[in-house]
Amino acid sequence: MRSGGEEGRKLLAEAVAAFRSALEVSTKADLPRGWAATQNNLGSTLWELGRRSGGEEGRKLLAEAVAAFRSTLEVRTKTALPQDWAMTQNNLGITLQELGSRSGEEEGRKLLAEAVAACRSALEVYTKADLPQDWAWTQNNLGGALQELGSRSGGEEGRKLLAEAVAAYRSALEVYTKADLPQDWARTQNNLGAALDDLGRRSGGEEGRKPLAEAVAAYRSALEVSTKANLPQDWAMTQHNLGNALWDLGRCSGGEEGRKLLAEAVGAYRSALEVYTKADLSQGWTMTQNKLGAVLWDLGGQLKGDEGLKQQRDSIEAFREVMAYQPSDQSRLMLAQHLGDFAFNLVLNRQFAEAQTQCEDAQRLVNEISDGIQKTDCDNLVAIQQNLTHALLFQGHYDEALVIYRQYWDKPLMGKTFGESTLEDFTAFDKAGLKHPDLSRMKQALGELRSEASSP
Repeated sequence: MRSGGEEGRKLLAEAVAAFRSALEVSTKADLPRGWAATQNNLGSTLWELGRRSGGEEGRKLLAEAVAAFRSTLEVRTKTALPQDWAMTQNNLGITLQELGSRSGEEEGRKLLAEAVAACRSALEVYTKADLPQDWAWTQNNLGGALQELGSRSGGEEGRKLLAEAVAAYRSALEVYTKADLPQDWARTQNNLGAALDDLGRRSGGEEGRKPLAEAVAAYRSALEVSTKANLPQDWAMTQHNLGNALWDLGRCSGGEEGRKLLAEAVGAYRSALEVYTKADLSQGWTMTQNKLGAVLWDLGGQLKGDEGLKQQRDSIEAFREVMAYQPSDQSRLMLAQHLGDFAFNLVLNRQFAEAQTQCEDAQRLVNEISDGIQKTDCDNLVAIQQNLTHALLFQGHYDEALVIYRQYWDKPLMGKTFGESTLEDFTAFDKAGLKHPDLSRMKQALGELRSEASSP
């Protein structure tokens, strides 16, 4: 189906109507094989139309596709028509996976388990020895269903399913070689990378580092074929995924190695943004820009002094671009949180006036947020006032700072109270060697405030 957008959906809807008209003549009783072939074609068309449609309409069309494929299997049995049966089982598996991925937790897991079963049924006929490309195609589809089901499952069960997805993708790569089927090879390498990344994040520690490193290698392999010149969108998607894996690996690696991996993640996201532009692919741009902001923030946190602050300034600019392009409660929240956290780091680096400015900018954003944010996220925004107060204190505005400390003292903040968190910040200031004539006086005043709060 080559037509896109509304025109493509219109043509697909017409095809669905034509196949349904044909089924009024080609009946199961009179022409069972023709009826089955038409049911299969109807299912494939409904699948494509459902894949292109969102919300309840898309799910309805996919459910109708499932029903059409199951009707097909009433005639295309494993005994009578084994290859047709296997092809239809594969089609059924693909459709169940798409429907499952769009469904709620319990219903979604049920549909995905059925998708796994359908793909495994197809593999009873599609063997590597007899039908290697069909076998590889089905192994890839099996990997997708297992990966989606694993992502929805917790603990050991989730890790087991993801490991099975990895094994299925690796099986597909026995046939999908770079030399013979380069695009299938690259697509499967990308899928393998995603499953390994998820498995690595679930495993943690040294056990998690191995699959994460393998995910990085898989994405880099995919980029040998999915080049910017030949397949720009596939290249951008793989660069984005590579950034994810490098970020995950960097976060669980320490020292210089971790910083190097985070810097490579930054490079991968920036590469993706060469194709994911606001003008052409705005959804991909927003997603990748947010990831870029987050990894720059993490990188800044691992660096010291001015270099760390530079990376975090770049992070804030990334979030600011998203907010400017798509102003929403969520984008305002993201920027405000990072501005507030950045202010704390500025205080630690003795840049008190800029810290105050960043908090004031953050508070203006907070004032624009409506009711679309969870209460706990809103509660945690009082950290902005906390860091503003720190900045005021170190600039000699003792009385103003004390008023704000008192105002928010009992407010919830990150699972503690504003007061408890403030006293922890003061310990951090001591460790950083921060000094001010008013600091000891403020510690005494806050100690008295703590005593008052704890008194019956």
